[in-house]
Amino acid sequence: MVDIFKNRLDEIMHHSDNQVCADCGARAPRWSSVRLGILICTNCAGIHRKLGTHISFVQSLTIDKWKLEWVESCEKIGNRISNEYYEANIPAHMKRPTPVTDGGTGGDTLELNAASKLEKWLRNKYELRLFVLPGSADPAELVRQGKNPRTIGQDPSSPREKKKKDKKSKKQLDVVSPPDPQPPKTFLPTKFDWKSNVFIKSWAIANGVADV
Repeated sequence: MVDIFKNRLDEIMHHSDNQVCADCGARAPRWSSVRLGILICTNCAGIHRKLGTHISFVQSLTIDKWKLEWVESCEKIGNRISNEYYEANIPAHMKRPTPVTDGGTGGDTLELNAASKLEKWLRNKYELRLFVLPGSADPAELVRQGKNPRTIGQDPSSPREKKKKDKKSKKQLDVVSPPDPQPPKTFLPTKFDWKSNVFIKSWAIANGVADV
């Protein structure tokens, strides 16, 4: 590990977003896909290598020498931000993989069935991007453009924020407020002009009533 990055890599490893593997949930991941800006466990790291370096480039946080751009990628992205993008739209019938506990030391040494399932999940997630919300921004691409995904994610125009806003608006529309109570009608006495009534006026004339 390059000394000048040691403290920053320690902070990345101990960040609350990175306490479990981005893909299977195994605790204390010590490998990273520096291209994706995430931390992963040993088993998932072995499978990530099969995806090709154009998708995922794996480095150890404790053994390999790091470049500044890799450090910044992991600082700006991390597991939470990455999964908000890559796992935003997982179908209900599909389940994330769970940590492998068969004593494997990497993707290449996993039991064949477990390795096959994990590889299928990672290809669906990163290669085919099956669970990405349409129109959302790739956090790794934002970093390459010099932007910070942690602030872009709060943009009100982003698909995720629009979706939240739409849900909030729908809830507000669902709540029907009772109408404002109407004030009771008030009947005020009005002065009766008996002279304007033709029948009473006729009676008055016939009976000699004055001032008609």
